[in-house]
Amino acid sequence: MLTARFGAVPAEVSARILAADEATLVTWTARVLTAPTPDDVLGDDGQRASPARRPPARRRARRT
Repeated sequence: MLTARFGAVPAEVSARILAADEATLVTWTARVLTAPTPDDVLGDDGQRASPARRPPARRRARRT
């Protein structure tokens, strides 16, 4: 998922993912949907570089 969203991941990141427990993987899986950077996905709780930001809501064009 990280590769699809952000491009190639370094070997140390892959190793960290392979060593993670199930609860951590669940957390990271949810974060990958909204996090602006890979560091924000894999950051420890409370130590993330920046909070995950939601993309701005799309506005619908008015029909006239």
